Amino acid sequence: MDTYSDLEVQQILQKALSRRAGEKLTRDQVAEIAKELGVSAEDFALAEAEWRAEVLKDQDRVEFIHLIRRRFRDNVVTYVLVNGGLIWLNLVIAKGVTWSVYPLIAWGILLLLEGWSVVATDGHNFERRFQAWHNQRQQERLGQQFKQKIANAASEVTDKVARTAITFTDRLSKKMEKWLDDN
Repeated sequence: MDTYSDLEVQQILQKALSRRAGEKLTRDQVAEIAKELGVSAEDFALAEAEWRAEVLKDQDRVEFIHLIRRRFRDNVVTYVLVNGGLIWLNLVIAKGVTWSVYPLIAWGILLLLEGWSVVATDGHNFERRFQAWHNQRQQERLGQQFKQKIANAASEVTDKVARTAITFTDRLSKKMEKWLDDN
């Protein structure tokens, strides 16, 4: 009887699943497969949560790269427009290019450094910047989830209060009608 390591099982199943013609499995089907492989429901839930977190982090990484590239592009456009204006102003005033080269060179050096940080997406500095941005995004998401839960709870309380008020009003009006009928 052949035996396989966990890694070999993973590789075999990965190849077998890749042969499926684009069919998707439901969460319940995946949980059932895991159960048949001896994976506890708790381990499956933890692995699924870990996988979701990794997917979200990968999506955030792509968004972060897009964001820093867009900011760099915007900075290049600003650089070209402002320095073009300074050179034009220098030409009009001094009839030549004199003082306008200083901001052009200084800002250009800073822009080159920023461009290098945009291109180098595998270094420690990039990872540090991404992690800080990602943590901020996580906090924003948690804040939004908290606000949504508060809004849902407030809505439920409002609904309960409204139903209670309607019930109370109905009972009161029936008692008043009965009292009026009796008198």
